[in-house]
This record gives sequence, structure tokens and C-alpha cells, in this order.
Amino acid sequence: GTFSNSKKFEDVSEILRKQRYQRSTRLQLVNQDEIAEKLQRIMVEQEPFLNSNLRITELARKLSLNGPQLSEFINRRFNSNFNSYINEFRVEKAKQLLIDKPQLDITNIAYDSGFNSISSFNAAFKKNTNITPGRYRKQRLEMSQDNN
Repeated sequence: GTFSNSKKFEDVSEILRKQRYQRSTRLQLVNQDEIAEKLQRIMVEQEPFLNSNLRITELARKLSLNGPQLSEFINRRFNSNFNSYINEFRVEKAKQLLIDKPQLDITNIAYDSGFNSISSFNAAFKKNTNITPGRYRKQRLEMSQDNN
């Protein structure tokens, strides 16, 4: 019985090795600079991050990639995961709205910038700016008054 057990073990480790290899070469055949450019263009022009239910597969499709490829691309290129990457754009949008639309309350700004909850908005905003949305708005508005 010893022989068949070690044989099984070899098969399993061989399969795992192949899977690891496939994972590491997922992006081999794509031009990563091209993907980066196209992704940036899509994010700026189409603002897909405003959809609070955005899935990685939807965004990947626009780039002719699959979900795992886009995931790996974002990991390697931006040293980030999909959610953090998307949230950075949402936070930038929120920062803009906080200043441009002082009459809009923070909750509306959260939803208008693609977040699906106020708690995820606050967390992402603080992570990206080290400050709360309310504080950010207050500081910016004070700064603009000083300049007038």
C-alpha cells in the first residue's frame, strides 16, 4: 500500500504545481501597459465604479480579460485588490462632490459616489485620506473661504 499512497501524493503535488504555474502565467499573453491604459480610460470616461454592485467580471469583460486575470493585474500593478482599487476612485469622486455640492449630505454623497453603505464609505474615505468625510469638507470649505 505504501507505493500507491506516495503515487497519489506525487499526483496531487504535481497538480498543485501546475495550478500555481498557470496562476503565475495568467497575464503572460496580455500587454499589461495596454491593459493599464485601457483600464484608466474606462475608469475616467465610463466611471463604472459609480455602480455600487460592480463585479470584477463586468470590468474584466470591458478589457477582454476574465475575473482572475484582472484580479492578478490589479494585485501586481497597483499592489491592491479589486475592492480597494475601485474604492479609491469612489473616494476621489466623493471628495469632488463634498466640495462641489456643499448642500448634499454625507449619506447622499456616499451613494452618489458608488458606495452601497455609509459605513463602507466612511471606512474607505478614512483609509484613503486619513480623515472623515465631514472633516474633509469642513477643511476644504474653510480653505476656500480664506482664499476669497
